[in-house]
Amino acid sequence: MVNLDEYIETQEMAARKERRLMFKQRLAHFPWIKTLDQFDFSFQPGVDERRVKELATIRFVEEAEALLFTGPPGVGKTHLAISLGLEAIRAGYSVYFITLSELADQVPRDRTDPRWAEKLRVLSHPRLLIIDEVGYIPLDPMVSHFTFSLVCRRYEKGAMIWTSNKGFADSASVFAGDEVLTAAILDRLLLALRCSLEYAGDVTLTRAIKGRQEF
Repeated sequence: MVNLDEYIETQEMAARKERRLMFKQRLAHFPWIKTLDQFDFSFQPGVDERRVKELATIRFVEEAEALLFTGPPGVGKTHLAISLGLEAIRAGYSVYFITLSELADQVPRDRTDPRWAEKLRVLSHPRLLIIDEVGYIPLDPMVSHFTFSLVCRRYEKGAMIWTSNKGFADSASVFAGDEVLTAAILDRLLLALRCSLEYAGDVTLTRAIKGRQEF
């Protein structure tokens, strides 16, 4: 026979856990909720489902590594990023989602403005930061330098997921045309890179772990 008190306590604990998850999802600022179960791997057969599910173990968050999803609009980059963000929340990690255009709107154009340091502090705090839609708008020099500062601040301290419609070769056009700054940003990302998903015709999945690549 089920003990009524134990049953009630179990239900209350489950309800509290669900409320905490919902609260963390709101804090994450997701534009919508998408899970890995909803991702159509048949739509992108080149994406290795086994490797994506390995990423869903969220070890990359624990190890403060980076994921980069590149390709044209509509291929599921944001879906995968949000899904992994949800898995990270379920694993107990803090997550924040922001598009690069939102970031550009929020960064002060004066580095002496106290809001600059505060924004850098806020975006450095989550264990996983998702920056979506990198490449859809070109950044001015000030936001480009802020992005560099953010990547440096999070290097080996916080995991990141970037989604972009541009490959590495075209990245300078995003960061104010500054090839030196772009190289510095990519250097930090590649040093921390765990996995890169590239969508271009047939989808290919490359995996880089601390400078070692597997195909």
